[in-house]
Amino acid sequence: MVVHAGARASTRAEMFESLHRQLHTSTPMRALSRVARATNAGRRGGRKFEVDVVPIAASWTSARDESESIKVRWRRRAKTSTSAEATTRTRSDACGTTTVTWTREEEGCSSTATIATLFGGKDGRGFEAKTYTLELLRRRASDGATWETTARGEIDFAEFANVMDVRGSRVTIKLETKNSERWDATLECEIRARWLRAYDADREDAMTDLSCVSAIESLSVATDVTPSDGADEQDLTGFGLQSLLSPVAESVSPIVVRQSERREAMARAELETQSKRVNELEVALETIKNELEQERANSAAEKRAHQKAMVLVHAEIATAKEDAKAASTAKAFAAAKSLEDIEALEYEKNAAVRAKKELEFERNALERRLYEREADIARMASSREVTESVARDLELERSAHIKEIERYKAQLDAADAQLDALLMSHRNEKAEFNRELERQTKLRFETERSLESELEVAHAEADDLRQQFQNLVAETTALHSALKKSANEQKNTQINIALAEAAQAKCDLRAVTEELHDVRLVLDSHVNELIACKLAVAETQHAELKLRRELHRSREKALSYAERCTRMERLYTRMERLYAEQICSTNAVDAAAEVLS
Repeated sequence: MVVHAGARASTRAEMFESLHRQLHTSTPMRALSRVARATNAGRRGGRKFEVDVVPIAASWTSARDESESIKVRWRRRAKTSTSAEATTRTRSDACGTTTVTWTREEEGCSSTATIATLFGGKDGRGFEAKTYTLELLRRRASDGATWETTARGEIDFAEFANVMDVRGSRVTIKLETKNSERWDATLECEIRARWLRAYDADREDAMTDLSCVSAIESLSVATDVTPSDGADEQDLTGFGLQSLLSPVAESVSPIVVRQSERREAMARAELETQSKRVNELEVALETIKNELEQERANSAAEKRAHQKAMVLVHAEIATAKEDAKAASTAKAFAAAKSLEDIEALEYEKNAAVRAKKELEFERNALERRLYEREADIARMASSREVTESVARDLELERSAHIKEIERYKAQLDAADAQLDALLMSHRNEKAEFNRELERQTKLRFETERSLESELEVAHAEADDLRQQFQNLVAETTALHSALKKSANEQKNTQINIALAEAAQAKCDLRAVTEELHDVRLVLDSHVNELIACKLAVAETQHAELKLRRELHRSREKALSYAERCTRMERLYTRMERLYAEQICSTNAVDAAAEVLS
C-alpha cells in the first residue's frame, strides 16, 4: 500500500515538474481564491449583499444620568462594524429614561456597512438565517479611551434581503443587558440590504464584468463553475471563442482537464480501495468481535456451569456435614443415653451393694442378738432361774430370729444374683457401646476423609477454571491491544498517505493555479479582442440591416414586376388563343370558299 502510494506520488511529482517546465510562471493566490469563491458561490447559490445599518435612536432606563458617549457596533465572528457616536442626548427625570439620537446619513452620519453572503433556503424560498449581534457601547468612565458593552441583541439580516427591493426597513430591537434592573434598552435603526450582482473582493485590476464572466465560463469545463446569476452574463455565441484564443490557451486547457479527470479518477479509485479495505477491516473486526463474544459467552456459560457445580458440591458438602452432624448428634445422644443407662445401672448396683451391706449388718446384728440370746439361754439354763415359759418364749423368739436370718440370707442371695446380672449386663452394654463408638468413629473418619478429598478436587477444578478464565482474559486483552495497535498503525499510515496526497494535491493545485493565471492573462487579452469584434459585428449588423431593408424593397419591387409579368403573360396567352381562333376561322372560310368554287 505504501509502495503504490509512493509510486503514485513520484508520478504526480514528475507530471508537476513537466507542467512547471512548460508554464514557467508564478501565480498570486488571489486568482485561486477568486475561482474558489466563484465555485462555492455557484454550487451553493450564495449571493453577496451590502448591508447598511443606520442607527436612529437608542433609549434605556437607568437610576442615574450617565453622560458617557454611546455608539452602536454589530458583528459576526471576526467581522465587525461600528457606527459613529451619538450626537444628541435627552433625559426624562420622571421615568428615568435616557434617549440618544444620531444624525441621518444624508446629514453626515456614516452608517455601519459590510458585505454579507446569503445562501438560498432549502425549500427554495428566501435565504438561510444570517444572525448578527448588535451591541450598544459606551465609553468607559475610568480611562475615557476604551469602550465597554452595556447591552446586546441579535438580528437576522436574511429577513431584509431582497434582490428586487433595495428600500430600507426601520426596526426597533430590544437589547438584553447584564443587569436587567438597571438597563431596559431599545435600539431603533434602519437596515438596508442591496444585492451586489458582480461582486469581487480581490478585484485589483481593471477587469470588466464581461472579463470575469468569460474567465469563469472558460474554466467551467474543468472546475464545474456555475455563475451565481445568469442575468448578467453576456451572450458570446457566434463569436468563435476558441478561434480567438491563442495556441497557449488551447494547449493548456486540455492538460488541465485531463489532469483534473486523472486526479479525480485516481482519488476515486483510492477512495474505493480505502473503502474496500475499511469494509474488510470492519468485517474482520466484526468477525473477531463475534468470536470474542462467542468465546466470552462460552466462558461465561462454562463459568456458570462450574459455579452451579461448585454450588452443588458445596450443597452436597453442607448436606454431608449436616448428615454427619446429625449422625454425630444421634451418636452423642445414644452415647449419652447409654451413659445414663450405665449410670442408672451403677446407681442400682450401688443401691444393691448398700442394701446388701445393710442386710449383712442386720444379719450380723441378728446373729449377735442370737448369740446373746443363746448366751442368755445358756446362762439361764445354768442358773436354772428361768422358767419353762420363758424358755419357750425365748425358743420361739430364737426360731423367729432364725427364720428372719434365713429370709435375710435369701434376700442377700437374690441381691447377689441381681447384682451379678446387672454387672454382666453393664459389662455387655459397655462393650457393645465401645464397639459401636469405635465403628462410628471409624465411619466418621472415612466420611470426613472422602469429603476432604472431594473438596480438594473441587478446589483444584475451581483453581483450574479460574486460571483458564484469567488466561482467556489475558488473551482477549492481548488480542484487543494488538487489534487496536494494528488499527492505529493503519490509521497513521493512511493519515500519512493522505497527508502526502494532500501535499501532492496542493502542488497540483498550485500548478493548476499557475495555469489558471496564464489562462486569465490570455483571456484578458482576448476579451479586448472580443469587445472590438463585438463592436465590429454590431457595425456589420447595422450595415446588414440596411442591406436587408434595401433587399426587402427590391424584393417588393420584384414581386410587383412579377405580378405585371404574370398579367402580361395572361394577356399574351389570351391574344394567342384569339389569334389561333381567328386563324382557324380564316382557314375554315378559305376551305369553304374553295369548296364553293
